Amino acid sequence: MRKYVHDHPGVVITLVYFYLSIVGLIYQYFHLKGFGVSVFDFSVTQDYLIAFLKALPFLLGLLFIHFLILIKDVIFNQKHAPGETFRERCHAVLIASRKLELALLLLSLPVFAWLAGDIQGDGIEGHDLVDIEESTAKKLGVEGPLYLFDTTQGYLFLADENSRIVVKRDDVGALKVSGFNKTIQPTAEASAD
Repeated sequence: MRKYVHDHPGVVITLVYFYLSIVGLIYQYFHLKGFGVSVFDFSVTQDYLIAFLKALPFLLGLLFIHFLILIKDVIFNQKHAPGETFRERCHAVLIASRKLELALLLLSLPVFAWLAGDIQGDGIEGHDLVDIEESTAKKLGVEGPLYLFDTTQGYLFLADENSRIVVKRDDVGALKVSGFNKTIQPTAEASAD
């Protein structure tokens, strides 16, 4: 395997990029499924190529947790041979003896992306609060705060407490992202108690 990676790095990078894009599309599909639309109806080629960026924080968090578990295993559970350095033990445990575990992690990423997208797409909690021009809000027929569910190259997926709106980016004009949904942040009254 190492020889193939060394001999054909372009093919390997392309396959990894393709795999991560599929994982990102799975994440985005299930995220927007909770919104009530299919991402494939509103996506263009660029959206497919950068889909994994939407799931990147989730993927990095998952890999970080997995890495912490492996380091804990190296430090506390693995016995080391006499004269073996910590670096040699890390290499033996993380690379040589964990090939199956790493393969299963890579195979499970689409399942985890599906679950994360499904969980995040269930409600407006945790999505960014956005301010749009008053004239645009009237044209859309919405009042009150709007939350940015997701975006594609040409569309914005906005929501308020009662409705979901798909809007072309060109129709919105100026858009100001002002932070996370306030319903999940503690209020001053709650923190005073």
